[in-house]
Amino acid sequence: GGAVAGYICKDSIYLLEQSNWIFRPLTGYNKTIDIEGFYSAPADLCVITPGKSTNIEDKDGYKIWNFKFKSKDMSIGAFAAKYKKSKFNVKGTEIEFYYSPNHENYIKNNSLGNGKNIEDYIKNMFEYYSANIGDYYSKEYPLKIVETSIYKTGGHSSENVITFSEYMVNRQLKNDPMDADMLIHDLSVIAHEMSHQWWGTGVNITADGSFSSEGFAEYFSYKYIKNEFKNSPFENFADSEGLDLWQQQADNLRKSYYLKSAENLEKLNKDYKKQFELESIKMQRYGLMPLELMNIEELKGEETFLNNLSNVYKNNLSKNLTYEEFLKEIGVSKEEFSYD
Repeated sequence: GGAVAGYICKDSIYLLEQSNWIFRPLTGYNKTIDIEGFYSAPADLCVITPGKSTNIEDKDGYKIWNFKFKSKDMSIGAFAAKYKKSKFNVKGTEIEFYYSPNHENYIKNNSLGNGKNIEDYIKNMFEYYSANIGDYYSKEYPLKIVETSIYKTGGHSSENVITFSEYMVNRQLKNDPMDADMLIHDLSVIAHEMSHQWWGTGVNITADGSFSSEGFAEYFSYKYIKNEFKNSPFENFADSEGLDLWQQQADNLRKSYYLKSAENLEKLNKDYKKQFELESIKMQRYGLMPLELMNIEELKGEETFLNNLSNVYKNNLSKNLTYEEFLKEIGVSKEEFSYD
C-alpha cells in the first residue's frame, strides 16, 4: 500500500508497518498473547520497546533492552536513536516522550503567546481524550511518543507507541501567521495518532467502507484542536486541518467520474483501478466518516453525542466494534449517519 517499511542507518533505526510481519506471530481471533523479548543495539542508541521495558543490560559495547508485552496481533516495530527522554504522569498514566537532543529548544520553548510548549500540548491532548472518551486502555503500559527520522513522514500509532516525523519538532519559525498554521497542523497529526490509542488500540474498529478508526481519530483530533485554541486568534486554523479538508475530500468523491460510472471503472487498467480504489477508500475514511460523525453531533448536540461516544468506548474496551454495533449503540440509522 505504499507505506515505508523502515530504514537502518548509523544513528537511527525504524522498522514498522510493512516490516512488522517480522515480529508478528499468529494469534486466535480476539485473543491476546504474552510476549517477552529483547532488542540488542549499539550502546549509544536508546531503544523504544513495545509494552514496557523490564531491564537493560550492557554487553560488549551493546545494550540489551528486555521487554514484556501482552498483545492481540504483535503489530509492533523497532525504534532506536540517540534520544533524549522526557517522562511525565497524566491522569495516572506515565507518558514517555523521546526526541532528538537537537530539537529540545523547539520542544521546550515553542509557544503561540500562550506559554505552552510541545510537551504541554501533548499533556493537554491526553487530558482531553481521557475526559471526553474514557480512561487510557492500559493501567500497566506507559504511552510512548517517539520522534522518528524525516525518512518516515507523517505519523503512526501501534498498541502503546506513537511515532511522528522529526520535521514536526524541527520547524524554522519566523513568528508570522503561517507559523501558527504549521504548528497546528503538526499538533493535529500528533493528536490524530494519540486518538488511535483509544480508537484502534483500546477499541478495535472493524473497518467497513468509510467506517474505520481513522474517522474517529480525525474527528477527535479536530475536537481537541478546537478546544485547545478556542477563543484565540488561531481557532479557525483548526478548520483548515479538519472540516475544510474533510469537505474537500467529500467533494472529490462526489465529483469522481469513475465512482459515478462503475462500467468505466471496470475498463481501467487493473493497477490503476486498484490505486484509484485505495485512494477512494482513504478519502472516505479520512474525510467522509468524520463528516458523518459531525452530522450526528449536530443532530444530537455536542454534549450528548460525546457522552454517547464515551459510552461506546467504555462498553467495547478491549473488544471489536463493527459498524452495525456502533450505529445501534449510538441510536442512529444508516440513513441518519450518512453525509451528503
